[in-house]
Amino acid sequence: MPNPIMIPLDETVGEGLNRTISQPRISPFEEGYRAMAADEAREKAAQEWCHALANESAA
Repeated sequence: MPNPIMIPLDETVGEGLNRTISQPRISPFEEGYRAMAADEAREKAAQEWCHALANESAA
C-alpha cells in the first residue's frame, strides 16, 4: 500500500493545483439521488409517504 507524502505548499499554490487537477467525485448514489429529487411528481409522492408514515407513528 502506498504511503501518502505530505508536502507543505503556499495556500495559493495548493488552491491552483486543486483547480487544475481535481475533479469532483460524485458517486453513482448521489447521481441517482439528484435525478430522483429532480422528478417533482416522485418527490411529492415521497414526501406524502413520509408525512403519512410520521402521522401513523405519532398515533
